[in-house]
Amino acid sequence: MDTFERVRSVVAQALNLSEEQITPQTSLIGDLVADSLDVEEITMILEETFDVAFGDEPLPLNTIQQIVDYIERKLGEQPRTKCRERWSW
Repeated sequence: MDTFERVRSVVAQALNLSEEQITPQTSLIGDLVADSLDVEEITMILEETFDVAFGDEPLPLNTIQQIVDYIERKLGEQPRTKCRERWSW
């Protein structure tokens, strides 16, 4: 499963949506109407899923593709530890 598919799965599960509703161009807030609590939950799940720490940095929220790109940059910046596959969606 690639980064996009994993992000799409997390977002779909957190917002109780079908994965088919989420494309790379989908806006988390504009199209999916995620509120601040949804964004916080998604951020925490993505941190755990990808074994990255976003810290105080705001998650880029324009599109799912921007979130994917951000995660891939974060993964390239730090040594990878064993990825936790705790979430089974």
